[in-house]
This record gives sequence, structure tokens and C-alpha cells, in this order.
Amino acid sequence: MKPEIRKQLSDILDTRQKQKDAATAWTAEKQSAEEKNLADFNAAKEKVIKPAFQEIVELYKAKGMSAHIVEQDEQYNSRGPSTPASIGLDLAQEEHRGNTMKPQFRFIFDRRTRTISLYTSTGSQGGPAGTPVPLDSVTAEWIQNAFVNYASR
Repeated sequence: MKPEIRKQLSDILDTRQKQKDAATAWTAEKQSAEEKNLADFNAAKEKVIKPAFQEIVELYKAKGMSAHIVEQDEQYNSRGPSTPASIGLDLAQEEHRGNTMKPQFRFIFDRRTRTISLYTSTGSQGGPAGTPVPLDSVTAEWIQNAFVNYASR
């Protein structure tokens, strides 16, 4: 192989390796950020969300009604996370037990965007409720106001 051709080919291969290394570093950085986001969600869940939900559960119980806090960890398949982490209130009374559609109020966490989306179900219809909210702006008061809006429907 002529030296100038060898040099051109070597430069091309070096450029491709640099691109591959940069992509690998970017992927590792993104994964690390997402893992931090998930850890932050778990901390917010313990410090803010669960205590706010617990106050709602206690009020329901005082009124003789059923309410339970339910949590779901992120579920994985061969391509990565398939079900996001979530926490919510299962509000199903006895008549709803066993139904696939039951009253619930659930926050679903998106580790990529660091946001929480509210999903609600009344027992006959369900779906997203509002726009995603940044994790850092979630407070007990915001959670309880959102629940009052849900319960008043």
C-alpha cells in the first residue's frame, strides 16, 4: 500500500474511533444522569410524596374508606426500562377489586426528562392528567391540591 493511501486510511479509521469513543462517553454520561435522576425520585418519594399520600390515606381511613399507597419500581426488558417507576394511591373499594380499571391517582417518573406525570383513573375512564411537572417542583401542597382536583370530579 502506498504511504499516502495508508495515511489517508489510517486517518479515516482514527476519526471513526474518536467518534465511537465520544458516543460511548456520551452514553455513559447520559446513563449516569438518568441513574441520578432515579435516585433523586426515590429520595423525593420518601421525603415528600409518601408523607403527603399518607395524610390522604389517614383521612380516608378516618372516614371509613379504603386508600392504599402503591409503589412500582422500574421494570426492565432486554432493551432497557419498559415500565417507569411510579407511586400512587389505590382508591378501589370492594366493588372495584379485581377490575382492571379501578380508581387511582398515580405519579409516573420519567428518568430521562426528570419529570413526574400524573395518571388518574375514576374506575370508568383513565389517562394522563395535565402536563409533566419537574421533579424539583413537587411539594406536599402541590400533591394534595392535585388530589383535591381529582377527588372533586
